[in-house]
Amino acid sequence: MTIEFRASATRDLKRSAAFFDEQEAGLGDEFLSEMQQALAELSFCGGIHRKRHGFHCMLVSRFHHLVYYFVEGSTVIICAILDGRRNPETLVRTLKTRRS
Repeated sequence: MTIEFRASATRDLKRSAAFFDEQEAGLGDEFLSEMQQALAELSFCGGIHRKRHGFHCMLVSRFHHLVYYFVEGSTVIICAILDGRRNPETLVRTLKTRRS
């Protein structure tokens, strides 16, 4: 399977990396490395994760981030990468804006 990012997911990724860098120098790079490994797994196992709010949802546990995606043919389309510790209502509102 191929992986495709929506622009909104790319922005999410950059914002989170910047946030972690503000917390500790180099932590943003660690976050990106962890996310890269997790997202690479989707090329093999995309579609197996439980659905939440209309998207498949994969947890990246070290950083408590959730990857929301859907599968279209042989493509995994990543729509959002969000901090799982957010207020659930805020998460749902954000995801509603990410639907195709």
